[in-house]
Order: sequence, then structure tokens, then C-alpha cells
Amino acid sequence: MATFLEGVQIDEDDTKILYLNDHPITNPIQLRRICGFVAQEDSLLPLLTVKETLMFSAKFRLRSMSSKEKEERVERLMQELGLVHLAHSYVGDEETRGISGGERKRVSIGIDVIHDPLILLLDEPTTGLDSTSALQVIELLSSMARARQRTIVLTIHQPSYRILQYISSFLLLSHGSVIHNGNLELLEKTITDMGFNIPDQLNALEFAMEIIKPLEDLNPNSYLTITDTSEQGPYNMPWQAEFEAHQVIDDRQTGCCDSLRHIEVMSLCLRFWEIIYRTKQLFLARSMQAIVGGFGLGSVFLQVKTDEDGIAERLGLFAFSLSFLLSSTVEALPIYLQERHVLMKEASRGAYKISSYMIANTIIFIPFLLAVAILFALPVYWLVGLNPSFTAFAFFIFIVWLIVLMASSLYSS
Repeated sequence: MATFLEGVQIDEDDTKILYLNDHPITNPIQLRRICGFVAQEDSLLPLLTVKETLMFSAKFRLRSMSSKEKEERVERLMQELGLVHLAHSYVGDEETRGISGGERKRVSIGIDVIHDPLILLLDEPTTGLDSTSALQVIELLSSMARARQRTIVLTIHQPSYRILQYISSFLLLSHGSVIHNGNLELLEKTITDMGFNIPDQLNALEFAMEIIKPLEDLNPNSYLTITDTSEQGPYNMPWQAEFEAHQVIDDRQTGCCDSLRHIEVMSLCLRFWEIIYRTKQLFLARSMQAIVGGFGLGSVFLQVKTDEDGIAERLGLFAFSLSFLLSSTVEALPIYLQERHVLMKEASRGAYKISSYMIANTIIFIPFLLAVAILFALPVYWLVGLNPSFTAFAFFIFIVWLIVLMASSLYSS
């Protein structure tokens, strides 16, 4: 799949043009609009439900639709994916109990077909799944291709015979070269014509992997066959009208991107809040840490003197406070690392800008970090006996808040 993606990748500074059914694809935004890509690894937020995951994808990718239309699109998609009964189940991960691996893969597929792309690319969608789940995923993709009349391209290694029945055409590659392009019957005929007998325990594709060298040595023109495009089956429907419709939508959305920035930020703020609300124990621990740290440092530097020795003690207090505040944000690192994969995937799909993500992150976390700063400053400031004026106390809180905010930014960058 990586080799294939390199072939369809568009560089804005490149003079080469990619054509789709005689229509030029001139920019990456246009390509993202008509293509969906499902990576091998499922990059999902474990603390969101299945429906929430798809709804946020709809908010990012279907900005021109009303909220009701997005809701209806998600409901239909969950019905198509067989996820209706799991709508309110957490996606989960290794630490959080959630849906199964096959169901997670269906959610990943749903995220990248929410905008109904003309082409869907999948990188080894059956990897890591048991045989039953793998078959269910391939059955789903086959039914989607026929029902939506879309082209679906996937990479797969050693598929079972049952899986092969749902795939209409195979492209066999070796060292970047095409050694077969066509249906399974054509591959069987090619192998037979070469004088090989396919063992009963293997299908033609598995056996082709074992005789890959003879297939490479064969003259490509003797076996490379392109499917006749005159047959208007479910996989090669005329795309011109739909392609132009997608292009019009893409041009319209490109023009209003700046005016819709607030939608990105609001949606991301809502998603951040959902995740924070469901990790209350982590933030409760953060608050308790601030309180205990404040009382601990305050008791160590209890009522410092105002003479020269007191100045040295104050410097020690500030040094210990700085060290404590900078290290107190480490527990947030696993959450960010978990979200980073989702951020990179969604940003690469054009779902939102990274700057929107950072703005939303700041909006949500600033009030919380201010509360943490106050919980730390209250005991330590008055136990140590610093300047009793309200202005000085407020300035101390402000400095603590900036330090905590800076520390959080360091672990999130």
C-alpha cells in the first residue's frame, strides 16, 4: 500500500498531474475529497463512544451539512456497518474495556467513509483479526462497494478462500512490478498454463506467492490483462457526474474554510471536554497532588523570616516550587501520546488544522490549570508567610499558573 500511495501522492510543487477517469487531480485537497484511507492501525480515542466518534468525524468532514443531516448520516452509516447496538459503547483500548477488534476496524472504516468518497484505500484491514472478524470486514467492504457503487482498494496477505470470493480483482505485485492483474480465474489459468498444479490445500493466490519468481520471469504481456471497462458492473460505474459534484463541494468548502474555523475549535473543545469528564480520577489526582504539594512545601518553609537568612530560604522555596510544578504534569503525557496518533491522522485528512487543535486544547485546559495553581498557591503562600497583600498573592497565583501552563505545553509539544 505504501508503494501505491507514493504513486497517487500529489506534491503542490510537482509538475506531474494525476488523472482519474480523464479528470485531472491538481491539488491534495481535491484528492482527499474523493479518496478515503484506512490505515492498518486503528487510531481511535478509547474514551469516546462509537456514535460520538462517528459524529465528531461528521462535524469535521461534513461542514456544509446541518446538524440534523449529520445525525441522519451517522445513523445510516452505523446501520450499514452493523454498529447500531454498539452506538453507546466505548471504543476502548488495552486499558479501557470496549468493543472488539473487528468492531474497532468497522469504526475506523466508518470514519473514512463518512464523506462518501469515490475511492476507499485500506492498508491490510484484516491484520490482527481472527478469521471470523476478518471475513466480516471483507463482507462489509464488498457490500459497501456494491451498494454505494464505489471502488475499494485494499492490501491483504494470505487471504482465506472464503475472503477471495468477495474480491472481484487482484493486483499481484513483486518488487514494485505488476505480475498479475485480474480475477482469480485468470490467475488460476496463468498458473496452469505455466505447468503448475495448485495443491488442494492452497488457493491460487497463496500458491502464486510460492511461485513468485517464475511469475516474475514470465513476460508481463502474456499475463497482464486489464478488465474490460465496457462492462458496467457495480465496480466500474461512470463517475463523471459524481466527480464533478465532489469537485464543486470541494471548491465551495475550500473557499469558506476560514469562516468555519470556529466550528473546528468548538467541536474540538467539546471532544476535549468529553474526554476530561471521563478521566475525572486523573484530574482529581492532579488536584490532590497540588494541595499536598502546597501543604508539604508550606510546612517545610513555615513562616520564614524576613532577614537575610529568610531571603535564602525564599529562594529555596521558589526553586523547590518550580521543580515540583514542572514535574507535576508528567501524568498527562500518556493521554497526549494516545491522542497524538489521532491528531496526526485527522490533520492529514484535512479534518481540521493543528492550530485549531492547539487553540481548543488551550481553551479547555486554561481554567483547569488555573484551579490547580490556586490549590497549590493557597496553602504554600500563607504557610510560608509571604507578602500578605492581595495584589502580591494574585501575582503569585498568576506566576504559578504560567509555570503550570508552560509545563503542560512542553509535554504536549
